[in-house]
Amino acid sequence: MSQTVAGDKINRFLSIRPVRFGYIARFVVEKLPKWDGMVSCIVEVTLNSKVDPDSPQLKLKFFHATEVKIDDLNATVHCVVAIRDISDRGLEDTTYRVVDEESRCFSLNCQDFEFEVLE
Repeated sequence: MSQTVAGDKINRFLSIRPVRFGYIARFVVEKLPKWDGMVSCIVEVTLNSKVDPDSPQLKLKFFHATEVKIDDLNATVHCVVAIRDISDRGLEDTTYRVVDEESRCFSLNCQDFEFEVLE
């Protein structure tokens, strides 16, 4: 993925004002076997705008996730998800770095991501 495409995707993500969604409602790591005996991870995170489960949500899905680090998800703390283009680092199958900059609940690298806002 070129830096321009990655940058455009990050800009689209920023345009939804993701800082509005800071409360982790769901965090799933799925490990899928690959043909070469290795595994590929998909990480799905659902963030609510309030502690209320009926509040608007941001659903994030990260593909080919690596270096997945998860800290304490039990606390009711506000997360601020930041996504950066790291494609220039030359890491195989890695385009983005994802970090919770506020409470450091999680971080990962990934090849691609999707997002959807549910109002």
